[in-house]
Amino acid sequence: MTDSITETVLAHYAHILTIKGIVRRVSLGKMCEQDFQRFAVAVGDESRELFETEFAKANGHKSVVAPQTYLTSVLGWGYGPEESALLEDGTSSDSLGGLSLNGLRVMGAGQDLKFLHRITGEMNIVMDVSIDDVQFKQGRGGPLLILQMKRSYFDATNILLVECFETFIGR
Repeated sequence: MTDSITETVLAHYAHILTIKGIVRRVSLGKMCEQDFQRFAVAVGDESRELFETEFAKANGHKSVVAPQTYLTSVLGWGYGPEESALLEDGTSSDSLGGLSLNGLRVMGAGQDLKFLHRITGEMNIVMDVSIDDVQFKQGRGGPLLILQMKRSYFDATNILLVECFETFIGR
């Protein structure tokens, strides 16, 4: 006989197997220099190319650039969900590419990032998100899922800007 949490984890595992590899495209919209400059201040990045247009242009950019980790650090691109739409652990399904792991606590377990091109203000960005792998594990504290996602960020001309391979644990 399985307990309730094991049943919940196994149900999510079975569902994720059915959507594994399906790519979902999400429009993130036009980038805003002020937003990524606020991010730069918050993370303590004072690079001149992030704040000074002429300096950025002298270094080959069309305008100021975003910090390298900006795109992969933002978990939600809208105003945010209503409180009633949050999962039990306080996260949103948006942070998991639309995947709801309701009934589980979700924890980040690392990222592997590839930066290919810098992001500048006024760029229109789209993100492709997919689940690359999911594993069911029996841990010391009980059953858990290891979820590996891929996020690829493109500009309006479909040039790949950043790739993010991200691991989450659901328990």
